[in-house]
Amino acid sequence: KATVSVLNWSVAPAAGPSAPHTSSAMPRSYLRYQPRGMTGVVAANEGNVVVVRTGTGDDERSVICSPALENVHLFDITTTDIVGFLPGGSDEGAVTVLLASATGEHLAVGYGDGHVALYVTENWLPVMTRALGHKITSKVLSLAMSDDATLLASGGTDTDIVLWDVTTQDPLFRLRGSKGAIVALKFLQNNKKLVSLSGDGLVKVWDPEVRACVHTFIGSTSQATAFCMDVAEARMLVGSRDHVMKVYNLENKDGAEEEMFLAHGQLERSNHRPVAMMKFNPSHTLLAVQSTDRVIEFFSVLGAKGVQAKLARQKKRKREKAKDEDDVEQLAQHEFQRLDEAILRTDSKIRSFAFTPPSATDSSAAPDRVIVALNDNQYEEWTITYHDSKAQPITLQKLKACSTIGHRGEIRGSSLSASNRSIATCATGNVKVWAIELEEKGEEGAIVDCTHTLDINEPTCLSFLPGDQHIAAGTKEGTIELISLPNSDILESVAAHDGEVTAVCLRADRRGIATGGKDKKLKIWSFDLVPDEEMGGKRITITCSATLEFSDALTAITYSEDSKYFAVGLQDNTVKVYYADTCKFHLSLYGHKYPVTSLSISSDSRIIASGSIDKNVKLWGLDFGDCHKSLFAHDDYVTDVQFAGGTHFLWTTGKDGTVKCWDADHFTHIQTLRGHHGAVWGCELSKEGGVLITYGADRTLRSWVRTEGLLFPDDEAEKEAAEAADKEAATSMAYAALDRADAEAGVAGQRTALHLKGAEDLVEAIDLAVAEMERSAEGGAQAAVKHPLLGQRTPLEYLATVVESIKGHSLRYVLSGLPGEYCVRLLTFCVDLLRQRVCRVESVSKVSQFLIRQFSSELASNAALRSTAMALHEQLHAALSRQIDTHGFNNSGLSLLQAHVSSHDAASGEFFEISQKKGYKKARR
Repeated sequence: KATVSVLNWSVAPAAGPSAPHTSSAMPRSYLRYQPRGMTGVVAANEGNVVVVRTGTGDDERSVICSPALENVHLFDITTTDIVGFLPGGSDEGAVTVLLASATGEHLAVGYGDGHVALYVTENWLPVMTRALGHKITSKVLSLAMSDDATLLASGGTDTDIVLWDVTTQDPLFRLRGSKGAIVALKFLQNNKKLVSLSGDGLVKVWDPEVRACVHTFIGSTSQATAFCMDVAEARMLVGSRDHVMKVYNLENKDGAEEEMFLAHGQLERSNHRPVAMMKFNPSHTLLAVQSTDRVIEFFSVLGAKGVQAKLARQKKRKREKAKDEDDVEQLAQHEFQRLDEAILRTDSKIRSFAFTPPSATDSSAAPDRVIVALNDNQYEEWTITYHDSKAQPITLQKLKACSTIGHRGEIRGSSLSASNRSIATCATGNVKVWAIELEEKGEEGAIVDCTHTLDINEPTCLSFLPGDQHIAAGTKEGTIELISLPNSDILESVAAHDGEVTAVCLRADRRGIATGGKDKKLKIWSFDLVPDEEMGGKRITITCSATLEFSDALTAITYSEDSKYFAVGLQDNTVKVYYADTCKFHLSLYGHKYPVTSLSISSDSRIIASGSIDKNVKLWGLDFGDCHKSLFAHDDYVTDVQFAGGTHFLWTTGKDGTVKCWDADHFTHIQTLRGHHGAVWGCELSKEGGVLITYGADRTLRSWVRTEGLLFPDDEAEKEAAEAADKEAATSMAYAALDRADAEAGVAGQRTALHLKGAEDLVEAIDLAVAEMERSAEGGAQAAVKHPLLGQRTPLEYLATVVESIKGHSLRYVLSGLPGEYCVRLLTFCVDLLRQRVCRVESVSKVSQFLIRQFSSELASNAALRSTAMALHEQLHAALSRQIDTHGFNNSGLSLLQAHVSSHDAASGEFFEISQKKGYKKARR
């Protein structure tokens, strides 16, 4: 069993955990919380699912890559277990598009904040990490990769196309000209052209070598949504909001640009909803078309005999009607056959689908497998079996669904067990119980697994009962469902209220529960034991012991830990406080402008906090009912409030997607936690306050743990204000630069606040290196004392660390933010970095190339700068020569080793064959 060790933290008078030093002369400090993990997402509402095959031989397996908000979750297709995840997004940039390369060796990821990432599927290591090429306020909607995996193209809602060099991780250039969002991209491998489809229906053909559009035509007269090409790149199908799909002939790719795409007819669909996705199966004998509903249609790709048979039938009908049969041309309707008898239908709206790549052992007659991601946070696996029958050429069968990991809808209620080992959540359709990991150091950690799933129609709230073996869940029908976790069964359904149950709360004396509903009644229940007729023995039940009626519907109930009070929040904007033992009225708290949504009483029963739809949190005294403070807590209405045990720390959640911590004694905002993609509906705190668990509209459970790092509220506020100002300034500068650019091809990327911060760090590193080198040159006792940032490194080694930390796609914007004198100093330092071999040649080469280009006009007039450039040229030439020699030596060694292994394998095979012929094994027996 895992053990729990409680952190040692001091409690200031009527305050929360703080730093050991909290004197009046020093600013008050607090302990910082940081994210620990996230769970509950199978397939997010944004992005498409992709299947890749990894490994070889016995280790070969298919992995489902599913967008999970800011991450990409990897599922084993056989066991439906999560085998890993790819981080990289943010609360502002969820995954919007996934693309697997033609060989399946790379996975490209596009995000909702204009960033792009690239991973190697063999070990899932990043090749390119969150590179910004589009506007930071735009989404990446489409990706395309060349067959040799050297070029990556991305299109977004900013109507631009960005081409990336995968090797150097640099955005090469930006292609402008489209008037709508880029919804699809495809590289033509025969002539290295790039085809793009925008939402306005225009298809553009781009030549990356000349960085220009060479051909434009109207692909659809209505809003275009998707397109696809066959394996031979002879046909292109364009899907739109119409019920027909336009088909174009690409067989004349070697001719003039205007002859590359010729109209080739159209295909009619049985579904009139817009097209969402189009894909061919791996053998390119079947076309699947997904609509924006619950249907996937299929079209059979006919062979040469099938096409000729269709043409012959049409000519025969022409002859029968005494018409000219010579005008019958081969069009798309002759090459595709719609399969009306085979339509894939699901219970929920389809988000995306993907075919599973075939394995090396699969036969040509093996059925295709399709992964269908649904809009309710699950995916299904279907098989497509092919038959020779013309009446029913394919049959569809659903194999399984991955639905146990997450909820189907938004999580609207939760309850933490008394042992802090599990948390129960409820959403439309079921109640789930999740296990919480216990670590050796600190308190509880991440949410690791879903242990129970119980189907309940529409649960609204719930609470663990004493012993953590039972749960009481309220429903929209007005019943209380008593759930037994050991049996994973519902023991009893108790009719409690005439309408929806809005709150379930465990009494402080742990002898019963209190429930509130829309019928304007509060009912207090007591636990009892009754004979269990099915299992034998006795089971728990509840009996109503008291009922209170109010003037309006109840929204929240809470008890004080000393069992002295309980409070009720009402839709008439008030809070009523009662004595818990006699149920007599104590206080009425007025002040909110809109209904109260949540309540919490501090552990010492001195303060009660109330959250409301008016976006405010009010702190009241329980002795006289006076309002201590009204805090403007969130930009949208407050959904939950929770006091940390033993403190006056208050956690609040809001519909604005943030979680905030407050000091209720000093009315100070301490920290803001961001991570949810949507409204945060509630939170749960462990008994000691070391772990915070939040849940919300994005169907996720997120855990946050308290660390030993100190946090100063004033410094935190200044930091947030500075980051907001830098972000606004960088965004305005980037938009101004983009507005001034009128050329069809331009610079990709955008300067952000991170780039400004990188430039500041580089300036500080240059100043530090100059100061340390001057101080060491002076000698004396001070030369032996190094700067604390250097540690055991030399000034040049420290500068090399800072230079190498700059990513390739950010280098342009970081260096352009340096003042002129620092650019000259950095160029001089590049010579020393190469001479002393303390920095990678690639990094120094990129920095030098940019700086030389920037100062190209001054090289002719500045002798000192020219001499520095010449010295840099000599050092670069020497460093590259050494690198070429090293690569040649390694290549020769690998070739020799390969030859040795090959000869050894051949000798082993020859010995095995001889032993089989001469019967050596039989002789040994």
